[in-house]
Amino acid sequence: MQASIPYNPIFTAEAFRRLLCIDIASPLNDWVLEERTLQLLLRYLGRHGHPSNLDPAVTEGLAKSQELSLVDPSVIRPHLMAMALYPDIMCEKPRARPARVITLRFLPAITTYPRLMMRDPESVAHLDTHPYPWGFHLCFDYISIHVGEPFRHLIDEGWKSKDADEDSQFDLFVHMMILPGVTV
Repeated sequence: MQASIPYNPIFTAEAFRRLLCIDIASPLNDWVLEERTLQLLLRYLGRHGHPSNLDPAVTEGLAKSQELSLVDPSVIRPHLMAMALYPDIMCEKPRARPARVITLRFLPAITTYPRLMMRDPESVAHLDTHPYPWGFHLCFDYISIHVGEPFRHLIDEGWKSKDADEDSQFDLFVHMMILPGVTV
């Protein structure tokens, strides 16, 4: 029987409940959406194992991942979030110092478009139908969340099913975003 990877208790669902907060200076100024996003993220972090609605090909790949197979399923989601926020946290001598607070900074997706147009004009068309992946800004301890209509729809649908036993599309979106080696 394989031993589990030691898990730092600072990165539990309950610890993230204390760490995560909403940027009060958010230019989006949609407190309902921002609070619902935070609550859905906390719900995601508190759930067990990988989302049940994962694509079978991804599930098959995860079964082959030696590192992830060693993580206790009860903490896989906070573990993945910690790895996204602090990529070298599992090293022997991590450089990253865990933040006291991780701020969720909500931005209108339209502020992202000009920068994307310069780098990749085809990405803008994608934003009309899919939520934009979050930006993890480790040096400044915040996550940028670009809000367009697809993200609003994701939150609305997630909020409607927040009390259900099944994983939501929001859960799947977050999980796919923070899985190592997977692009959204």
